[in-house]
Amino acid sequence: MSHTLTINGTERAYTPGTLSIESETTARTNASVELVDPTGLVDYAALMGTTVTIVNDDDETVAFAGVLSEYDWESILGTNAIAWSLTFADYTAICDHVLIFDYYDAASYTLTSDVVEAIITDYLAAYGISAGTIEGGSSVSEITFNGQTASEALNDIAKRDGFIWWIDENKALQYMAQTSYIAPWNIGYYGIFSSDAVGTAIIPTIVSPTGTFVNTGSYIALGGGGSLNNYANTIFQRGPKTGISDLRTESQVGDSARIEFKLTYRAYSDVSVTVNAAAKTVGIKGIDSGKDFYWSQGDDIIYQDEAGSVLTAGDTLAITYRGQVSMFVKIQDKEAIAARATAESTSGVYEVLFEDSSAIYLDLNVSAAETHLRQMPFDRADVTYTTDKGGLRVGMLQHIEYTNRGIDDDFLLTSISAEELPDYSSDSDKYNLRYSIRCVNGERADDWLEYWRRLAGVKDYSLRENETVQICNKLTATVSMSSVCSVSSAPAMIWNTNLWDDGSAFW
Repeated sequence: MSHTLTINGTERAYTPGTLSIESETTARTNASVELVDPTGLVDYAALMGTTVTIVNDDDETVAFAGVLSEYDWESILGTNAIAWSLTFADYTAICDHVLIFDYYDAASYTLTSDVVEAIITDYLAAYGISAGTIEGGSSVSEITFNGQTASEALNDIAKRDGFIWWIDENKALQYMAQTSYIAPWNIGYYGIFSSDAVGTAIIPTIVSPTGTFVNTGSYIALGGGGSLNNYANTIFQRGPKTGISDLRTESQVGDSARIEFKLTYRAYSDVSVTVNAAAKTVGIKGIDSGKDFYWSQGDDIIYQDEAGSVLTAGDTLAITYRGQVSMFVKIQDKEAIAARATAESTSGVYEVLFEDSSAIYLDLNVSAAETHLRQMPFDRADVTYTTDKGGLRVGMLQHIEYTNRGIDDDFLLTSISAEELPDYSSDSDKYNLRYSIRCVNGERADDWLEYWRRLAGVKDYSLRENETVQICNKLTATVSMSSVCSVSSAPAMIWNTNLWDDGSAFW
């Protein structure tokens, strides 16, 4: 065997050749093995959720780390043995069952990376997850999570920054720019020919980050493609109809008559008022009293107290607030449109509409639209290849050169699958992992199937008026009941002929 499997601190022998690993961007990494317990005494069901590591015996590198997440078993007739099929999920699975209810604003959290650290401290540390390398993100205006899982929350933040995140084999959460996560080796495909048993093949050259050329002996067949079906140069991003605007200030002048002042949007929060630059007191209409002005959430009117001095044409009223507004933005790539127009003799416009009811702030919708625009080119070079050389992880950047196709670019590894195969070059029972890699240049775009699946699973995380969480605890109680029965003996039957009463018996 070429890999060591450890479950909950104990090494477990598995069937050679059954180890496989699957990993994709924004998804869990899963591994699986099959094994036989000849005694039938080991209960892997009791080990669900415990720590699992798979280590390469040759160089002691960790091929996988996570938890036991699924199992199937089958008895072997005529014996006590049990055959088990075990599936493991990497540590990001922990984030799938942790919900985030929190509000983060610029006053307390300057960057998105501060929010990531807060999520680790407040929600994930209890599961043994610590902060690894947390690179500085973008500026925060406001971020609200209202029941998203920690995975969804971290995905949202990473999407905004163009970052990636994962939890490594030491349970440390890493959050960094894609350009910071570099593959340990690169590929140079220069058309060097060699003859082997199956004919003529092109041998790739593995290039280390230092520029050293290493021949791995693995043949790599590069392939790529592009499609106008997934292309867009004009993005419409529709958010919720009750989104929240940035802080805005609206000014009006008095007319010596009115004491009600209409806003552009319905007021949501953070209302403040000045008259001629002098701050005025503000209260909630119908609740507070003795204030200069009043407002109510969801109302687009600011009310002046009836006892106040009516504003004249010489008075300027300034109202600062966050409003409730329908979110809908449009972003275009003018250069790309012009290029398509020239090539096709058309308008050159390719439009796509995205919707996200959880993006309640304007900057979230703008950031999402910009990300979609970056991710939907038609001429990106998707590349796939197979190799026996390990060390790669989804999310890494790898430089690939292929002179025949003019490829000389950094590629994002988006999918890695591995299966254990016998080493036919050796007489031993050694097994190696063979990796199938899929990667794209530029930022990764969701394929249409994944996009529609994600839309179908969208939940409404918007804040609802007067919403509170009622926390109910299930109580365990023991109730004892008892009763005491008293039994009295019946008196003897009387058969006295002197008392004979038509044959009746007396008790």
